[in-house]
Amino acid sequence: MDEDDAEFFEVPCSRDEEHIDAEISLCQALSQWDPFSNPAPEVVAAMKTLEAVLQGRSKKEPCAQAVLARQHAISQLALEGCVLQARCINLLLSNGRV
Repeated sequence: MDEDDAEFFEVPCSRDEEHIDAEISLCQALSQWDPFSNPAPEVVAAMKTLEAVLQGRSKKEPCAQAVLARQHAISQLALEGCVLQARCINLLLSNGRV
């Protein structure tokens, strides 16, 4: 990471607890959703909640920062999923089930 990137990521987060909770709820709903089917009611409800939280607020952070923050969160979730899957496979192999 170069100096400009480091400075960019040091900008304090301007999201409040309600916003963060709404984002996490949406992520949790998306993690349960089959993307090859219609959006589940939980996904729609989480999207509406997030939209309600954001409605009427001034934008406190640049769009690029929000995109990078989401990208980082999604990468972390994907990594956690891979680690969990690897642990499950190792457990199955060690028990002779595969």
